[in-house]
Amino acid sequence: MCSDPPALVTVEATNSCNLACVMCPVPSMLRPRGFLAPRLLRWAIRGLPAGTRLSLSNWGEPLLHPEIVELVGQVTSAGLLPELVTNGLLLTDSSARDLAGAGLARLSLSVDATGGTYEQIRGVAFERVEAVLPVLAILRGSCRLSIRTTLQPGNTASLEQLERIRRIFAGHVDELRIQRMVTWGRAERSAPCPAPLSSIVMLHGGEVVPCCADHSGALTLGRVSAELSLLEIWRSGRLQALREQHGRLAFPEFCRTCCEWSEGPAGVGYRFDARGPATWGSGGDPG
Repeated sequence: MCSDPPALVTVEATNSCNLACVMCPVPSMLRPRGFLAPRLLRWAIRGLPAGTRLSLSNWGEPLLHPEIVELVGQVTSAGLLPELVTNGLLLTDSSARDLAGAGLARLSLSVDATGGTYEQIRGVAFERVEAVLPVLAILRGSCRLSIRTTLQPGNTASLEQLERIRRIFAGHVDELRIQRMVTWGRAERSAPCPAPLSSIVMLHGGEVVPCCADHSGALTLGRVSAELSLLEIWRSGRLQALREQHGRLAFPEFCRTCCEWSEGPAGVGYRFDARGPATWGSGGDPG
């Protein structure tokens, strides 16, 4: 059943990044690099009910946006719950205080491994991430803090890597969440995707796509403008037609071989409380 309004709204702050991670499409992305305009965000969120979760992260590093604090504040002022997913390397004492003051509700730090394995995946020394730990203390208590780990060929064989992450960040964050790397072509889809029923994504230029996997706008559903909000596109005939296609198992080519079909959306994997023992349980929310 379709949720109305969406449970999670994603508005991409930028598709530029300060890293070139091996599992990420950003380095080879053909879509032009750019930054979300504050006025476009105002148009996008018009009409969304108070309490809606809104992530300003999709593809790219949101802390590169020169007005990221203003964007977070704009989301907060609209009664929504702003979230960021970041590699953390640009997080400073000053920016953490500014983000907390702007009302940031959740910050997720992307960490896939430790030591040399982290460097192989993300191209920088793990010590640079460890240096951010004192900064997290500024945000602790004012927003929910998470670690996000993407399972991929470089780290999936090592439960020890995941346990190291848990030990290092225990006491600094509220949870550790695990998500899969999005891929295509592994198998034919045989079940509807839940994404069009619960979430929606706007790219930094205003193009709206059904999910984060559509990083190049292959299934653009519309474009946000002064006359057209995200909520109106969410309720549009074009998105409803996509939902009906999935319901009939008549998938668009882009969706047909997406790896998410058999295991749920990428943001819902396994998670455990970083303060607790290293036990594993299924996650709950879509982010």
